[in-house]
Amino acid sequence: MRRKMLIGSLIIGAGLGLGWILTGAGELRAEEDDEHGRRHEREHEEEGRGSRAPAAGPGQDSYMSECGSCHVPYPPGLLGARQWAVIMTRLNDHYGESATMTPETARTLAAYLQANAGRDGGSGAAADEELPRITTSAWFRDEHDEIGPEVWRRESIRSAANCGACHGGAEQGVYDEDGVRIPR
Repeated sequence: MRRKMLIGSLIIGAGLGLGWILTGAGELRAEEDDEHGRRHEREHEEEGRGSRAPAAGPGQDSYMSECGSCHVPYPPGLLGARQWAVIMTRLNDHYGESATMTPETARTLAAYLQANAGRDGGSGAAADEELPRITTSAWFRDEHDEIGPEVWRRESIRSAANCGACHGGAEQGVYDEDGVRIPR
């Protein structure tokens, strides 16, 4: 009788222990799946940073009209807050052009860019350095690694910054790879 009780207790104990292990493992697995999901979401967001239109919100109209009047209105998430701050403090020499504007418009744009900036990929540029460039960012280089330098120099493209040459929807913020047409 004692032996049967001991065996029964061991079986029950083993069952409870196994249940605890499986439940604990299930919780750990759920935590791992949740973390994987968040990590996948962050990676997907990073991958798609250049695939969305400039963010909606206060300042978007100014951004589209001021910045978009000279070049494609790049999605603000393509540069970090510090990089946009450097660009906004050097509007008198904006990549060789004057992009000066009223102080009120500049404040509106700066706030918009800060609110919609991506993660900082560096410290920005010092006063005597070149301005930050989207085309030299790690993200841009990774996305365009199959494009050789001779392609950027084609008369139909001229520069890596000419997004609209290959991305037909660039003016609307659409940079989907399926819509890419590299001109000859």
